[in-house]
Amino acid sequence: MDMPSSGRPRPVVANTRPPSHGSEAVEPEGTVGDVLAAIRDAGQLVFVKPGQALFSAGDAADGVFVVVSGLVRTCIMLPDGRRQILGFHEAGDLLGVTLAEHHSHSAEAVSSAKLQSVSRIWLQSLLVLQPHLCLSLIPHASHSIEAARRHLVLLGRMTARERLCTFLLERLMGEVGTITLPMSRLDIADYLGLTIETVSRTLTQLRMEGVIHTTTAHIVEVADRRELVECLEASRRDRNPLLLQVESEEPLRRKLVASRRRHGAEMTRALR
Repeated sequence: MDMPSSGRPRPVVANTRPPSHGSEAVEPEGTVGDVLAAIRDAGQLVFVKPGQALFSAGDAADGVFVVVSGLVRTCIMLPDGRRQILGFHEAGDLLGVTLAEHHSHSAEAVSSAKLQSVSRIWLQSLLVLQPHLCLSLIPHASHSIEAARRHLVLLGRMTARERLCTFLLERLMGEVGTITLPMSRLDIADYLGLTIETVSRTLTQLRMEGVIHTTTAHIVEVADRRELVECLEASRRDRNPLLLQVESEEPLRRKLVASRRRHGAEMTRALR
């Protein structure tokens, strides 16, 4: 495997397509309805092994990637060695798009991953030649912004139990089913802003309560999504006793509002 000047092993690039990373742009051909489709058609295949970096913070932002298979994490490493995982990216996700000249974060494979890659210059040329494709980037940008907002609320306002329940709900497809967690407990902890001990302890609590069942370290069974949602809501009520008071007073408040409306209507008729 090739070794760059930084000493990190480079991702393996398949030779099935002409190089798209270079000083000159490869002119995009044809008409496509989506930027991702264009990258898939013209990009190089890149293979990344578990734990291997696709790019690191400070690297030149000269490439754009679409995940084809596998799981990739984006993260920031603090000077003292602590790590914050920003997100997990699966098939169809777009990585490496930035207006800066250098990446502000790293992207690393959680499992063996396959991606399609094009140069930043190539993508810019494509958008100049086919400006209507800029519209297809809006959903991808909107998804990234919304995911960042949810993550911000999770880190800033949720308890450990709420964070883990939210994480599981986001990965659960449907009302019941199996949640596959390719990432390690340490990855989950660094994403949720918790310690690995807290993650393991909270999962054990959920399992003992019958909310989830774990067959392996990477498989979580959810018998009923509603139980997981109720567990999340119960945690919120326990954290804020005022919510219990508000919920108990809600029927009385509705009756009071209805009474005031009837009284107002009677006063209006009397004034007429």
